[in-house]
Amino acid sequence: VYIGTNNFATNAGGGYDFKGTSLNVIPLSNLFNGVAPSTSGLVRFDTACCDAGFDQTHGFAIQGVNSGVSRPDGLIVASSIASNNLSVYSIKDAGTAGATRTAGTFVGGNYQTNGAARQPGFRDIDALDDRTSSSIWEQNGRIYSVHTITKLGDNFTSIRYDVIDSATFALLDEGDIGGGGFDYYQGSLAVNSDGQVVIAYNRSGNAAADGNISFRARTFDTNGLGQLLQTGSELILQSSANTYHLGGAPHRWGDYSSVTIDPLNSHSFWAIGEYSQVGPGRSSWSTWISQINVPGIGGAVPEPATWAMMILGFGLVGVAARRRRVTQA
Repeated sequence: VYIGTNNFATNAGGGYDFKGTSLNVIPLSNLFNGVAPSTSGLVRFDTACCDAGFDQTHGFAIQGVNSGVSRPDGLIVASSIASNNLSVYSIKDAGTAGATRTAGTFVGGNYQTNGAARQPGFRDIDALDDRTSSSIWEQNGRIYSVHTITKLGDNFTSIRYDVIDSATFALLDEGDIGGGGFDYYQGSLAVNSDGQVVIAYNRSGNAAADGNISFRARTFDTNGLGQLLQTGSELILQSSANTYHLGGAPHRWGDYSSVTIDPLNSHSFWAIGEYSQVGPGRSSWSTWISQINVPGIGGAVPEPATWAMMILGFGLVGVAARRRRVTQA
């Protein structure tokens, strides 16, 4: 199990300064031992930032890679501290007291810092930074990741996906989902053993004819070179019922979306995201869940079967009460 944290210290002005990161590696046998969870086998790697000569290769917002195969080492993807790209490295002898980490390899094209996402007449939605905030997956010797970036020379955010060789860390494919005068942010993905991928994300409502934030998805196949080929059209899973204008500083639009694979059917993907629903005298965040059934390679264009519940009534989600927000309509 890989748990990454960002470390901060209080400064003289009462704010917080970024001081570095920690990666905690815990053997699964210590957590699932049939008696009581223990962290006695934990190995911790600290990376200080940002004094002269600091370690620039191991990144922040550390994410362990979920692997579809058993392997002796662990794979890590993080956002680079030194520049705007990804850093990839491995944990050798993971799960043992002698675990070590390799130096990070910078992967992917450069980009610039994200600004706020647009709504008609406003830029008041926080698109967050470039961290990989959703699960990262390894299948068939390839690492698949997605995060929010702003392309060089542009000021609209996009969803960037990367496919990386898990042995050499060579970049096999990279692409952006964006354009059209909209901001795309808070992406997530999952990939099955056939190399089929579903990427979900939010899209802003900047255009006057489409002023509402929407939760969307696209499906892809992976070819023999590790490149993603989109199959079918963009899927509109749910559109918010209002423009969610708050004014002032950029406001958070949740912090997440998620895609996972049905444990009983690897061709069935579940996409989870947020949308805004109008209530009496207010607007509120709600959770939307879509099932996207993807046939085998070469099959028909996938169609989503969708269903939804409001967070307030979604009792199976442990963070329901915490995630629900209420504001002026």
